[in-house]
Amino acid sequence: MLITKEVEVVLGSANIRHYEDLNYEMPRIKNKKYRMIVPRGTKITVKVEDLQKGTHIEIQCLCDYCLEDGIETVISKSYYKYISSNVNGIINKDCCENCSNKKIKESNLKIHGVEWRMQTQEVRDKFTSTMLERHGVEHGLQIQGAKEKQVKTFLSNFGETNPMKSKDIRLKQIESDINNHNGKRYVQTQDFRDLMRETMSGVNAPNWQGGISNPNELLRHNFEYKEWRISVFKRDNYTCQCCGKRGGSLRAHHLLPFSDYIDYRYEINNGITLCETCHDVGIKNSFHNMYGTLNTTYVQLQEYISNKEEKEFIFKQFEDFTLNINNI
Repeated sequence: MLITKEVEVVLGSANIRHYEDLNYEMPRIKNKKYRMIVPRGTKITVKVEDLQKGTHIEIQCLCDYCLEDGIETVISKSYYKYISSNVNGIINKDCCENCSNKKIKESNLKIHGVEWRMQTQEVRDKFTSTMLERHGVEHGLQIQGAKEKQVKTFLSNFGETNPMKSKDIRLKQIESDINNHNGKRYVQTQDFRDLMRETMSGVNAPNWQGGISNPNELLRHNFEYKEWRISVFKRDNYTCQCCGKRGGSLRAHHLLPFSDYIDYRYEINNGITLCETCHDVGIKNSFHNMYGTLNTTYVQLQEYISNKEEKEFIFKQFEDFTLNINNI
């Protein structure tokens, strides 16, 4: 936001006609030849909006992005830069150095629909084709000798093979992050998480193999599943219902198979807490080691726990729950 209202300008042959056309009074005097002239070095006060577009007179603005956070950050820039970056810019806002990334993101969203141009397939393809055309490789570090040159530069500039190993650089990055992201490191912000989700997941993930992940496995990593798992542990007091061991590496076991009974995947009474020794297929004499991992039943679990503990096992919560379900 522009805060300078008026400025002083030095009159000369390049701007006198401009200000005369805008009805500014020119302080003229007679020279020795009796001609009316404007003395060299004469100054007049003009409104900022009347300045010539290419002038480099300094004006002051407030950062529009800081203002959104209730902070007044004053920026000094030439009027020429103000016109090119604000009035004629894609986004008609002023930004301080700390907020420049915010304006870049906003501009890219308006032009390309993404926050960073490298997120567009068109730019990535162009980058790859240019590298292949010029160097015969898809990435700069694949060029012969590039990595060695990079390490040599890092050693020369930072005394380390990786700049992030330099204490000064790490402290500078942390300070910059905190100043730019309301007291948080950039990697802690929602912007970073959204960027990673968009650029490093699905087909963009470095380990993408064509979508071969088992859908059931993906469901076991969602928020609802994690909440169900914790609820089962809390109800059972973080105690294995088979051997009685409390804490350690626990498993929330589905009594009605996860893949077969979709409606009861997140029903707390369809879960029971087991320790890894009693549960995991890779451990000898565990439940899944003896009965396999497909289509196991509550009756099998009853049999397993009863034989192991030499006493009858009844899981009342599950039996009460299944009384109201047909076809089980």
